Amino acid sequence: MNRCFWFIRPSSLFAFASLSIALIGQLGAQHLVKHEKPQPRGGTSSAYEPNRYQILNINNLWTWANYDGQTKGFGTYFPRGTTWTTYVYGFIFGSKAFVDSNKTQPAPYGQHIRVGGSNYSSGLRQGWVIGRGANAVPLDPSLDPRARIYRIRRDWRTAFRDFNGNFTEELRRDAAESYEIKITEVNQQHMQAVFDRYEKDWKEWLPGRGAPFIDRNKNGKYDAPPPFSDTFTHEDLIPGNYDEPGIALGNVNRPADQVIWTVCNDLHRITSVGRFGSEPTGLEIQITLWGYQSDAALGSVFFRRVRFINKGGVEVVYSGARGAFWLDSMYVGQWVDPDLGDNRDDLVGCDTTLDLGYVYNANAIDLEYQKFNMPPAAAGFSLLQGPVIPASNNTGYFDLSLRAGYENLHMTSFTFTNFSSTSRYTDPTGGYHTNALFWYKMLRGFAPLEGLDQRFTHPPEVEAGPFPLAGDPITGAGHIDGLGTDYSYAPGDRRFMISSGPFNMAPQDTQEIVVAYVAGLGADRLSSIASMKTIAQQLQASYPDIEDFSTGVAQREATPSPPEQFTLLQNHPNPFAGVTRIVFSVRQAGETRLAIYDMLGREVRRIVAGRVEPGLHHAVWDGHDQHGRALPNGIYFCRLFVAGEVKTRKLVLVR
Repeated sequence: MNRCFWFIRPSSLFAFASLSIALIGQLGAQHLVKHEKPQPRGGTSSAYEPNRYQILNINNLWTWANYDGQTKGFGTYFPRGTTWTTYVYGFIFGSKAFVDSNKTQPAPYGQHIRVGGSNYSSGLRQGWVIGRGANAVPLDPSLDPRARIYRIRRDWRTAFRDFNGNFTEELRRDAAESYEIKITEVNQQHMQAVFDRYEKDWKEWLPGRGAPFIDRNKNGKYDAPPPFSDTFTHEDLIPGNYDEPGIALGNVNRPADQVIWTVCNDLHRITSVGRFGSEPTGLEIQITLWGYQSDAALGSVFFRRVRFINKGGVEVVYSGARGAFWLDSMYVGQWVDPDLGDNRDDLVGCDTTLDLGYVYNANAIDLEYQKFNMPPAAAGFSLLQGPVIPASNNTGYFDLSLRAGYENLHMTSFTFTNFSSTSRYTDPTGGYHTNALFWYKMLRGFAPLEGLDQRFTHPPEVEAGPFPLAGDPITGAGHIDGLGTDYSYAPGDRRFMISSGPFNMAPQDTQEIVVAYVAGLGADRLSSIASMKTIAQQLQASYPDIEDFSTGVAQREATPSPPEQFTLLQNHPNPFAGVTRIVFSVRQAGETRLAIYDMLGREVRRIVAGRVEPGLHHAVWDGHDQHGRALPNGIYFCRLFVAGEVKTRKLVLVR
């Protein structure tokens, strides 16, 4: 098995390509003045550049994506049409790199540790990698027009034209957001350009280069559906069992309503060194964003999958010979600069039970949200699917399917920096040692400080670990942000990162992560946190069947090929404090019992009792007994009984 995200560009960098690597790194990192941010593009009547960037705007939020893994300044808005919740976000990776499989010969140029990805600018360039190992070379994007960003919407033909063939108000709104102009400024040419781009991207989708597709006929390859017409629309795709561009989680008959995809790589040396001070690692990175058209909870969510392949094509020895590294102790992070409206009163935190890092407001009123007569929202990233690692008695989720013998890593650390003259924790910049190595510290849950690894400062009563600010802002319990101490800085401009690792990658290995961006809006700043966490909890409990936001058992509406196995997966999260998700599968229809037992062997809660159809099923348990009473902390056992067979998993309840 192959095992397996701003805008001031250092344009002057290329004139100094002959300078030393260290100097290049410093120039690239310092071209963007520390904490300086580009101005937002919204409302500037900017040119429409759909080859370079696209907007995901199918539901109650919108977010920008670029062809090289970046996002745009003030790039995520919630609710749609109001103000921003995020300035920029990016994917960051770091590992120890070795030339040999025994991991005795480190990568050259004194850079044993390699770091890449994107934050305020990108260390990546658009385009895929051709070949592999010593023969791998990055595509020159100027030579292939397909090296661009793609956006599809499966109902584009019917949603954007009415019965008389006229453009709809939905298309007008999309055009206003795509061109970043007022809706009253949109004309026919704007709408035609957006309409044509949807058609072009649908027809020119790139499954052969990693773009996801729905393989309904299950022949392992993409068979393009018939062209849309007056007699054949998106509504005919599912009944006709046609393949289609896009992505579906759990149920192939519940595809995403809008999808963005791009592919990029870190093989361009000057670009990589210019961003992180690090030599390239040799990764091809495929990024997919998607959303669902919904007025319910899913309308406040978008998803982001990052697949990364260890292609090689980088210098593995001083002589210049190329190949692919063996990557060890690798970590990946979802980094974000979350400007929640006015960034001067932001606070951040994490929830380890939800694999969630988030931003919320320190004050009851936010100056930007106040313009819309709204309380401040709360928003964050939740890790739904971490990298897979070997686990003989478990089953992981990878490439939209279950993988026996593996398990998914959870969020393993939360880190933060802030823009404050009194803060010890500021954004890594400069050359290799204060840039790449500091990022690698943060990916592993340590502070970006010189010297030996140090944890972030915690309150005296809280043991320092990889999850600072994991308290509860609603109740004020635990380690929370905003208190004005050396472990809880005064409100202000923040950044944070949720990370996962470690894992290893051999040459040609593939890994992936899936995160959900979740936004909540309540009656006030604290209820916005509660709203956001409720949605995150529902996502964690139902993933990958994300359309089912119910409690109890969730069965896939249509499982094309039920797993021919009897399995009970490890609950997630575990340990847990609120609710935990339990996933199981049965070979054939029959009487099934799923129950919770205490340490004395007493059944305390029966979750499933009755006939269950073959396939994959989901259940949730809230830590209460059969009478609705909260159970005490401790160890419990989940047992699945089917046709005389029994499976057991240990659960840990902590409140």
